Amino acid sequence: MSAPVVVVSTVTHGERSPGVAILSDVSLSAMAGEVVVIEGRSGSGKSTLCQLVAGLEAPDHGSVTVAGAPAASVRDWGRLAMLPQRLGLPAELTVAENVTLPCWVRGMPARPDLLEAFDLAHLADRRTGEASRGEQQRMAIARAAVLGPDVIVLDEPTSHQDEAHADLVAHQLLELARAGSAVLVATHDPRLVTEADQVVHLHAGRHHHP
Repeated sequence: MSAPVVVVSTVTHGERSPGVAILSDVSLSAMAGEVVVIEGRSGSGKSTLCQLVAGLEAPDHGSVTVAGAPAASVRDWGRLAMLPQRLGLPAELTVAENVTLPCWVRGMPARPDLLEAFDLAHLADRRTGEASRGEQQRMAIARAAVLGPDVIVLDEPTSHQDEAHADLVAHQLLELARAGSAVLVATHDPRLVTEADQVVHLHAGRHHHP
């Protein structure tokens, strides 16, 4: 049997207040092709766990690995990509340029199919600042997905979407998993919770087993 592509092992990280960790003794694993939903109330540590899996921070205790390497050492968006809550889209680029930026960096062909898939093709030549918040969020998801990463981490990917576009985003994330990516999503969205291969419930920074 193949090994998990993401392993979070007994991670404790950060301080919510003196002596109280944001995450405490959290473990999970994800296989290629799996959708893992991280669920919990605001302040439960979901975003912090996303940042650790995406390699933006290294854990204070325990380990977070992607394909056997510390997540914080992985700098290749073909292996590990993230949708953060702050989208980080350069305003001077067009919608199409933002989505295909990782392709340019890697010398790979553009992916106009993703513009269609995320209902962005009609905006392709507009500047990022002309797009709505929901459209910008879909741009950032498409940009994270454009290289077909081994692992994609998404923090509340449907938070700015109307019903139809939330359905579209959920469908595309399931398609990413079917194509072989491990998809980790912090969300309350029932579209993704019901389709997930596993749901990790966080409560006050701990993995809660209902």
